[in-house]
Amino acid sequence: PAAARVVIDDADAGVIAAIPKRKKWAIVGFCSSTMGEAPWENPEWTICGMNQLYRMMPRADLWFEMHPDPTVDEVPGTDYRGWLQRSPIPIMMQRTHADIATSVRFPIKSAIEWLGRDYFQSTMAYMIVYAAMQGAEEIGLWGIDLVMGTEYEYQRPNCEYILGVCEARGIRITIPSDIAILK
Repeated sequence: PAAARVVIDDADAGVIAAIPKRKKWAIVGFCSSTMGEAPWENPEWTICGMNQLYRMMPRADLWFEMHPDPTVDEVPGTDYRGWLQRSPIPIMMQRTHADIATSVRFPIKSAIEWLGRDYFQSTMAYMIVYAAMQGAEEIGLWGIDLVMGTEYEYQRPNCEYILGVCEARGIRITIPSDIAILK
């Protein structure tokens, strides 16, 4: 019941609209230590998921699959492409896909302009900038840790840079106290 109705206004231009429009955006990743703390039941939040996290999330309003080939990292035994094809919510992608009805081309030129540079090292970077471009007044991160010394190490400076730009523009950043980001 907390889910928004998100409609695609222009898939090729990357334009969507949430009804009702929400000013709080939750960016949710795979890190199990804080993923469960996301505001799943709070209707004030637009919930954004990524990649194959669909198998673990109780709710999502918008999805992000930014890999050039959406099934490159498909978990064995799953039908990720089938889920993308059946998804009732918009899926932000590098381009629209004819066989994925709710695919929406991520507006990369607008995102680079908003950020002031072409600096996107992860799906979460796209997610944060998109939320800001949609008028988010608060962006929260759950399930995203980016611990140094892991495969995500190169993504952390990018994420922290973008969060800093958001804060400088007056967007409130909410993160659990026990994650590594911004420490």
